[in-house]
Amino acid sequence: MEIKIYDYLHQDVKNIREQVFIEEQGFNEEFDDIDQACFFLVVYENKLPLGTLRYFKENDKWYIGRVAVKKEARGKHLGSLLMDKAESLLKHQTDKIYLEAQVRASHFYESLGYRKTDQTHDDEGVLHVLMYKEI
Repeated sequence: MEIKIYDYLHQDVKNIREQVFIEEQGFNEEFDDIDQACFFLVVYENKLPLGTLRYFKENDKWYIGRVAVKKEARGKHLGSLLMDKAESLLKHQTDKIYLEAQVRASHFYESLGYRKTDQTHDDEGVLHVLMYKEI
């Protein structure tokens, strides 16, 4: 496995997010203005891009978001691998990381030490919850 960092919206990031969020989950508005100010991680196996996430600073807080692993690559702990890498990069920048998780995926983030807040919002009919982790 190899993880690469990009400071722009690389085509591999776009392809993974389109497959997971648009084709699989049915979102219409996958890309946003935040993408212009993000760093992106992509995990590769045999040069094939299998998973991605983005991280960014907003209002003096660091966020991780758009964590996505291709369907055929799930079960290989790639999401955890990406999260670990992002946390190791951010530990020198902050002592707390935030993310807005789909409620149905919040158990994954809880298993990594993230805690739910009482802040939720709806994104295209999918409930999201604000979570954080002290690092």
